[in-house]
Amino acid sequence: MTLAGRILVTESRQLLRSRIGVGMALLLLASGAYGIAAGSAQMRSQAATIDALQQKETSRLAALRTAVGQATYAMSIDGEAARVVYDRPAALAALAVGQRDVLPFYRHVSGRTLIYDGAGVHFDGMADDIANPERLLTGNFDLAFVLVFLVPLALIAVSYDVLSGDREAGTFALWAASGTALPAIVAWRLLGRALPIVLLSVMLVVFGALWPAPIETATGDVAVMVLVAWGYQVWWLGVALIVIAADRSSAANALTLLAAYLAVTVIVPASIGLAMEAVAPPASHAASARLIRDRNDALWGEIDLAAWERFHQAVPDLPRDASVNLQPALEDALAYGKKIVVWHYLMDDLALPELDRSLSALRRRDSMTRRFHAVAPAVLTSDLLAAIARTDVPAHLVFQDAIRTYQAANARRLRELMFPGTRLAAAHLPLYPAYRPPATRPLRTDRPFLLAIATLFATAVSLVGVGWWRLTRTFRPR
Repeated sequence: MTLAGRILVTESRQLLRSRIGVGMALLLLASGAYGIAAGSAQMRSQAATIDALQQKETSRLAALRTAVGQATYAMSIDGEAARVVYDRPAALAALAVGQRDVLPFYRHVSGRTLIYDGAGVHFDGMADDIANPERLLTGNFDLAFVLVFLVPLALIAVSYDVLSGDREAGTFALWAASGTALPAIVAWRLLGRALPIVLLSVMLVVFGALWPAPIETATGDVAVMVLVAWGYQVWWLGVALIVIAADRSSAANALTLLAAYLAVTVIVPASIGLAMEAVAPPASHAASARLIRDRNDALWGEIDLAAWERFHQAVPDLPRDASVNLQPALEDALAYGKKIVVWHYLMDDLALPELDRSLSALRRRDSMTRRFHAVAPAVLTSDLLAAIARTDVPAHLVFQDAIRTYQAANARRLRELMFPGTRLAAAHLPLYPAYRPPATRPLRTDRPFLLAIATLFATAVSLVGVGWWRLTRTFRPR
């Protein structure tokens, strides 16, 4: 075995036999297992909620068939015919919960306005104040939390005295007499101490991916998640190498590394959050909701011939009535239902710009946050883990787009049945097609994702390079 191999094995064994090594291993194992279990419980709960909603939907739609003879027109059963639109957890969502615990992952969608669900309840699903900067906070205690916040502490605990400990114990001369370049010895010793922690983090990711859950694991995503975890750990090893190369006391090294940890995991993210609040404040969901609520009721009384004409211009393929009843009685199901269709069109005309503004603000904040990735590795790593798990902002925006696309199709179906005055029959049921979520690609390969990974590894390799350069200067002959 080469000297490098002997150093790796010896340092790893000594670490695992020491109290601090055993303690760190047990801490990471316990916290990792808890994070995996907590994340899995949340995702199983969400999957079970979706399954229960689908079962209720099946029963509700079956009961509708008995009411077809009583319900004359489609609007009469629109609410009961609503379908569940859902965002089922992806394969690795349990490992990086991201925003799935706060953002809506399902809703009922009928053919009426997008801002009301199938039961006529005001839709609070607009991307709103809770969205960002979630990436700048600690978030859930899941495996991603362990990888981003606890693994660096373990690396600091085992690496701060790689060089200084030997100097203080008086054993450094033994290494100097080995005939091997001292920078290489220090680097191999640092890697030997970090190796058990690196392997333990890989084991936790693989175990978490295999944790019993009603979701299928994607092998490619697991490999990429391991790669991202390694990149983040190499980043911290680079920082440790720079501090060690300063050749100061163990206490000074420990304090410097802890200060760097606080800066990377707390101070820098918080500063970015404050800057984002000033430069790109989130759209106010409360203000948008108040505007929509205040205007919707008034819209019913504002439906005149001009509004009716605006509706037909937007939907020109619908047949027009010879005369329009602007004040239909509730008993006139066809005329009343048509007015509701126009009313909901006006609602969307008012509300959709607000929704677009909210989603645009969310996209802008998400895009701007990426600009700080090079100086915020904890934020960058959290983003990457959430992206792999499909629990990040872009994943939620895909779900929002799916809701709008599906509701638009249902709205066309409702109008096509109402305006010709089609009477319902069994052949018209189910009124709306079942929702089919968009297919999820097994592996992320889009440009922002690949650029983020490249940024993580470029900064990590740069830090290792700077650390090695400082080591060679520390031990250069004088």
